[in-house]
Amino acid sequence: MIIFISPAKGFNKTEIDPESIPEFIDKSKLLIDYLKTLDTSEISAIMKINEKLSKVNKERFESFKLDRSGSPALLAYSGVQYKNISLEDFDEDDLNFANKHLRILSGLYGLLRPMDSIYPYRLDISTKLTSEIFSNLYRYWDNKIFNSIKKDSKDVIINLASEEYSKAVKKYITDEKYISCTFKVLKNNKLKLESNSSKKARGLMVRYIIKNKITYPKDIKNFTEDGFAFSKELSSDNEFVFIKR
Repeated sequence: MIIFISPAKGFNKTEIDPESIPEFIDKSKLLIDYLKTLDTSEISAIMKINEKLSKVNKERFESFKLDRSGSPALLAYSGVQYKNISLEDFDEDDLNFANKHLRILSGLYGLLRPMDSIYPYRLDISTKLTSEIFSNLYRYWDNKIFNSIKKDSKDVIINLASEEYSKAVKKYITDEKYISCTFKVLKNNKLKLESNSSKKARGLMVRYIIKNKITYPKDIKNFTEDGFAFSKELSSDNEFVFIKR
């Protein structure tokens, strides 16, 4: 079973060394070589960010490295989802299990194992770049992300990513067991999808799967963190729905 999640825009500092180079590092290098040619105004326009952030990312691209001296991907990203994975109390067994069963999608790296070496960057997979080769990152990565996940998944794939990132995998699904986890909040007798609540729940679900060493989808249904509970009535074979009341 492979679980895949979205990356984050923020980054942490960590003293833990990575163990590996990302699988598609050669394709990442081509992207970085192109991104280095952009000036700050182009970066600002393409990524829809202010001048200050554009300068930060220009500097990142200029000095970017593709080696084993970065930070482990799972520990490097910072955000609501990653905060709630609570990596600070993971032991070696937890990290080994995560490295085997968890994958992180990325606009720049394509696909990452938790202990892959990465450096801070900003490049959403939905970003449209002003280059014929890189104008559509979904097309650039094509089926490479999916094929890598399928190779390791034993045909059981769990989607804990946002719609933006899950699109890079879902379009290639054929006969694989593919399950998306959806987290909804009941307010005023109406079920709603709330961004922050969903990100928190995804992080807690990742933690739950790793800490309990879950390898069968049926065991995911027992998740009850942060007041969420599995809804048999609203779920299907391809979507597990969890409700917070």
